[in-house]
Amino acid sequence: MICRSVVETLLSTTSRALQEKHKEQFRRRSRTVLFHLARLLSDLHFATSRFGIEGFAAWRDVMSDIAEWAAKNEKDDKLFADDLVKELTPTYDAPFVESNPVVKSRLLFYLTLSRSLMRHLTPKTVVDLVLPRATPYLAYRRGPGDTCCDGTPADDEDKDLFEMSHALIVRVFEWGPRFREPVKEIAEWYIDLLLENFPDPIDFDLLRRCFTFTIKALSTLSSAGHTSISLSNEIDEDQDGGEDTIGGREVLREDDTSTKSGNEESDIVAERGQLVDRGTADQEEEGDLLALACIAKLLQKIHQAQNNRNSDSDVGFARRGSSSGPESRLLDILAAAPKPVVLHLVREQFCIVLFDQIRTVSLLSLEGLLDAIRWIMIGGNPPALWVAFNGEADGGEMVGLGLASDPDSSSLWKALFDGVSGGRGVDYTRREICVKWYLRVLREARENCRVQRDGGIVPLHKVEGKGMGDLPAGHPLRARL
Repeated sequence: MICRSVVETLLSTTSRALQEKHKEQFRRRSRTVLFHLARLLSDLHFATSRFGIEGFAAWRDVMSDIAEWAAKNEKDDKLFADDLVKELTPTYDAPFVESNPVVKSRLLFYLTLSRSLMRHLTPKTVVDLVLPRATPYLAYRRGPGDTCCDGTPADDEDKDLFEMSHALIVRVFEWGPRFREPVKEIAEWYIDLLLENFPDPIDFDLLRRCFTFTIKALSTLSSAGHTSISLSNEIDEDQDGGEDTIGGREVLREDDTSTKSGNEESDIVAERGQLVDRGTADQEEEGDLLALACIAKLLQKIHQAQNNRNSDSDVGFARRGSSSGPESRLLDILAAAPKPVVLHLVREQFCIVLFDQIRTVSLLSLEGLLDAIRWIMIGGNPPALWVAFNGEADGGEMVGLGLASDPDSSSLWKALFDGVSGGRGVDYTRREICVKWYLRVLREARENCRVQRDGGIVPLHKVEGKGMGDLPAGHPLRARL
């Protein structure tokens, strides 16, 4: 409460009036006070972390006020955020997983503060200081066979560091136009990390959210019109009520526009727009290519699971730790399940992540993505997206996953419908293209299934169906156009 009162005083009207008389002196002293407060909060974070990764209300207010002070004084003190982060940077070098609980709590505060000040940090500080402290925990688990761990079970601090590290990476992607070069360098590496460490320790919810956010960030690098990134709109609103969560737990979002004034929100959007406008045509194209390259990696995982080419260690639910809870019990059950069952579950979850990207890729990349999804659902020759990043020889024919069951009752087709119908933030042009495409693919799948039932050979040609004649009255898609 004392820290909160001090920071609020620095931001109050009285302080601003005093600042006009002794502007530079007041700014320097305020800067020193905030440095001491941050150091104090870091030392006491071992107690604050007991309230959860978000802390408590007064603590969150202090963090927000520090970020607000940095924003209001950025013109006069551009290096405040950088200097504050440098002041609190842990002394050890990554990659290293800390075992001391007090040091871990200070590291958690450091990552939380860095995430709070992300929009004010320079790319050099993020690359040299912040990311190296977060990367050891992105795929972190404690168990036998893990080179950086001692085999003891993960504690609450480890789990908080795991979740905050992913939240911090997401924040870097959120400000992708500001960190254009770092984003381009780590995007494919981060996607590989998510896919290779699924489902333990990366669960389905975390994979779905972080993959979607990464693709949208890369697409934002290619579109000046997409200046504001919101992760909660990309996943079904019914799943989490629109909250900003990582790993199923709510994460502090200090720049949430619901807590900002209209002018400050406009400044943020304008800043993002200016940063995007600086990109050249080549840089814009590179953002789209990176997004498609990441999607191609997901296609490869789906193709491998479908063709049963991977070992259990690659796509199976192998237990690597000794944690407890519903998720670990599920992993224990699936670890004993037959390999085809495991592959089927992994494949369908990868497909759902793929369908989510219909709402995130740029319009220029949408056609290539839809062709790839049709290949997954109907089969046939590899699409251009696969050939471009994997080579045609490695793809071959693919048996459509959407033909394994009736399209009108299949859960996979239901997931595709949810991806096509979309929610908030989907423009009319995208929705019109996707709905018409969905009708054509659905008609083709029905025709193929009918031929299969009749004992014939499944045709793999495209059916140019138009209109909505194949849909029964009252079908939800009829209301989408």
